[in-house]
Amino acid sequence: MSGKWLLGITVCLCAAAQPRFGTGHSIGTVSTEGNLIVMTLNEGALGRANLFDLAGRTVRFTRKGSGYTIENRPLAWDPEFGSELSGPQVTLRRPRPRSRAERTKVTIEDVIAAEGPRLPDVAHAQKKFYTGIVVVMEHGAKPSRELIERANGIRERWMDYWETVTGHRASMTATPR
Repeated sequence: MSGKWLLGITVCLCAAAQPRFGTGHSIGTVSTEGNLIVMTLNEGALGRANLFDLAGRTVRFTRKGSGYTIENRPLAWDPEFGSELSGPQVTLRRPRPRSRAERTKVTIEDVIAAEGPRLPDVAHAQKKFYTGIVVVMEHGAKPSRELIERANGIRERWMDYWETVTGHRASMTATPR
């Protein structure tokens, strides 16, 4: 891991090939640094240090029940995607697919008639959202001031972005309680 840290927006990574610890087994410690959550992992919490060293290998995700299994396999061409290339040059033999269709005017009333009214309605919909910016550190490492400043910059931009993309109708808080 370069720099011995990871930054996530409340993301959980799971790897089926790694050893499982029993329920309630600690994988590290959690603290706060200003408005950030700092998680310091115990030694070996994520398994082998080279889990994603993919030189000549690939990771294959396969749906299984309500989740996925992960396999670290030798790199091999999947013939389902056509013939393997013998060099870096590619010639496209088919023109881009194009489609033509008649425009259909759809109104909000048409959508409501087909799908029913929005639930909850706008007046009662959630307007304030909570998330966290998590800095994950390797065992024994401490976040530098520069890392904390960068993570806080991401946190501030994330809240601004959320407010903008919701048309200023909702807000995002990324402050630990």
